[in-house]
Amino acid sequence: MYYQDSGIVNPGPRLPTGTRWEFDTMREYRIAILRNPDEDAVGEQKMNAHLRPRWQGMQVEKDDGSRFRLNIPAESPRA
Repeated sequence: MYYQDSGIVNPGPRLPTGTRWEFDTMREYRIAILRNPDEDAVGEQKMNAHLRPRWQGMQVEKDDGSRFRLNIPAESPRA
């Protein structure tokens, strides 16, 4: 497990949804899993999962300082 710095713009004390935001620094975590090819020579032998928060109205800052609003699909209604 490791992390990378995030381009997520600090939303202030609350997200647009009303959830309290209490982080000074936002990081995006990654989980890397590697298999020994001797165990199973067929198929993928590795995986890398990227864990990044998402919310409506979220903004991201690029390396050049420009910002954009991340397009987050609306939540589907539950059956």
